[in-house]
Amino acid sequence: MEVMGFVLITFMLVQATGNAQKIFNFSEISINVEFPKSSNSSAFGMQVLTSIIVPALFGIIFVVGLLGNGLVIAVIIRNGHMRNSTNILISSLAFADLTFIVFCIPLTISIYIYQGWIWNNFLCMIYQYLTWLTVYCSVYTLVLMSADRYLAIVHPITSVNWRTRNRSLTAVYISWIALIIINLPFLIHSRVLYTIPVKLANNQTRKNYYCGNKKLVNYNEAMDGYIDDYKALFNHYFTFFLFGFLLPLSMIVILYGLLLYRISQRLNNQQSANITRSNKKVTRLVVSVIIAFGVSWLPLHIVFLIQSTYGDPSNVAFRAFHMVANSMAYGNSMINPILYAFLSENFRTAFKKFLTCKISPCHLSSSSEAAANGSNKNQNQEIITKCEMETCLPLINSKD
Repeated sequence: MEVMGFVLITFMLVQATGNAQKIFNFSEISINVEFPKSSNSSAFGMQVLTSIIVPALFGIIFVVGLLGNGLVIAVIIRNGHMRNSTNILISSLAFADLTFIVFCIPLTISIYIYQGWIWNNFLCMIYQYLTWLTVYCSVYTLVLMSADRYLAIVHPITSVNWRTRNRSLTAVYISWIALIIINLPFLIHSRVLYTIPVKLANNQTRKNYYCGNKKLVNYNEAMDGYIDDYKALFNHYFTFFLFGFLLPLSMIVILYGLLLYRISQRLNNQQSANITRSNKKVTRLVVSVIIAFGVSWLPLHIVFLIQSTYGDPSNVAFRAFHMVANSMAYGNSMINPILYAFLSENFRTAFKKFLTCKISPCHLSSSSEAAANGSNKNQNQEIITKCEMETCLPLINSKD
């Protein structure tokens, strides 16, 4: 699937320069690339931005996010000592990002390049469903990570029985199953729709197709096209803003507010101070991931609320802001592994050893020793296993 996504991106980038200007609706989460009536230079600049620059940027997000999130999951799976409660939640977040990257970003790139939807209904349903599902899974995984930090620092002793591997996995499973069910309407109602036909210079007309939610539009029989239902759009995007951004981030702020309050009340307690020091780096990492999510998604929420409240502004400035906001939101799917590498020494060490384990000196020496032992298979296996434990499976502090 990863290879197919990469091939799809490469094909679409090759086709980018031959596309004509088109218009399509914004009744879906990804984009609206309607070119405003302006000077030829502005129109050309917009064409280059939407057909080449933004798709190329998304291609970078695809590659970096695919490798980074894949590496996070691989390191946690391979290293049993990293399967603590916090890292299980981190792997859930990485899986959500990886799903979004593989299934949604290539299709979004095609929307930018072809400035419309060129695929069938099935892909439209999958695209819409997984886009919304992974966004909700990501933000509510951040809520679970904040609750985990709260328990680890404020209730370090009483939460021992709660912050176990099995309970963390159960929380992840329950959240994913609940969100899979809750987001089913996106799968059911997503369809390939088309705008009111556009009149061309040669007096012919053309329908522009897009992937949207049929519950957010009305069909105009007289004009033979779908038009936005702005009341439904506002309810839709306000609900997304409320439950996909404001409410979960408010829960996170409350948890960290309580955490800081309890720490300030117990500063003279040496045990509490020691516990705080031992969790400081992990807490800083989680906070950084949360801030990155909030900063990345806020601009796109603003765009959606403007569009659904006041209509879609047809000017270059707003269109450019929309593209920047979309790039920031999609870029969030690749940023977390970078934060882990910079802010977590444990992850940084695990990344290095995982990437170098195949060519490490230990493996070379173990091969030589195995050859010297001849047919003694048991001893050879012991040598290789010991080498793998030393090079590819770094011991990570499970108390974090």
